[in-house]
Amino acid sequence: MLYLLLIVILIVLIVAVIILYKRLNDAAIGSILPGTNTVVINVSLDSNGIPQQNYSEIELLPGQTALFAGPDKFSIIFKNRKAPNHKIENESENGVVAIKVPDDILKLPEFAEEYRKNGFLRFDYAINVNGKELDPPMIIGRKN
Repeated sequence: MLYLLLIVILIVLIVAVIILYKRLNDAAIGSILPGTNTVVINVSLDSNGIPQQNYSEIELLPGQTALFAGPDKFSIIFKNRKAPNHKIENESENGVVAIKVPDDILKLPEFAEEYRKNGFLRFDYAINVNGKELDPPMIIGRKN
């Protein structure tokens, strides 16, 4: 009887760990706030002054906005001369940078082929603060 009780407790613990792991992984992807078309990304600095953000990647749909909030002065710099808003360097104003994804981005000639092949667009960018950078991706897809 004791062994049966221990097995049940072990199963409950395993299920709890799986649920917690899934929630932590889901939190690592930035997605829109309920009832809005905006993803809010917190930009902070670690003890060495290196930028950090609260998500490992951001997922957006056409027409949505990525709103970066952080230090008074920072910039979002898109890599490979490719930006969803056609602006490579986006400077903060009062600690905020807003990147609006065009409604028709998936149909634009410069992005249509990548979307057709992959089913999404990937934009590599850097968060730059005082010459120090963090390089997470931004993923643009279509609503299922």
